[in-house]
Amino acid sequence: IDEKIENIAIADAAWKKFIFETEGLDRHSEDHNDGTFFLQLFDLSGDEAKPIKKIDIGTGSIWTVAHDRLFLWHFSKKIMEVYDMNLEPAQHPLSDIIKKYKDKVNFTRLTIHPTQPFAILYGGVNDEVLVNWKSLKSNNPQSLFGDQITSTQFSFSSDGKWLVFQEGGVMDRKQTYLMPVSEKYPNYLGSPI
Repeated sequence: IDEKIENIAIADAAWKKFIFETEGLDRHSEDHNDGTFFLQLFDLSGDEAKPIKKIDIGTGSIWTVAHDRLFLWHFSKKIMEVYDMNLEPAQHPLSDIIKKYKDKVNFTRLTIHPTQPFAILYGGVNDEVLVNWKSLKSNNPQSLFGDQITSTQFSFSSDGKWLVFQEGGVMDRKQTYLMPVSEKYPNYLGSPI
């Protein structure tokens, strides 16, 4: 791998396949400092790294892996792409929901629950929202806290039973909160602790 590594995800642990996000130069640009980003699938099972597939994702995007899918969000274009773990185009209901409500949600970060059918969208101008795809009838994005609270750094515990996040803006005193996760709660989340 010649480029700078930005992020790594496991594509297939048993076969030692990994996805790397790398930063490289845009070969089509006249500016020698003009960079772009790539997703690269590598087989690391042998003595040497074997490249399998490479996708140019440009700039202005984020990605995450969940539910055996890679979710790539181009936040400047408001386009979501979904891939399987071989970096082949795939489908997922979350992509359909975001496409349907793309004018109602504004986010630059995405945290997907590891087993339950919901995700937290945050980091945009508006408040943080929860979307679920259990029922396509009630998949309208739901505000988590309203616009009075600025929350960041959402993550789920490894067992998926807790959501952890920070509250507070750049100049505010930060507080860390936990929220229990269960199917018995409306929108899967209990009260913040």
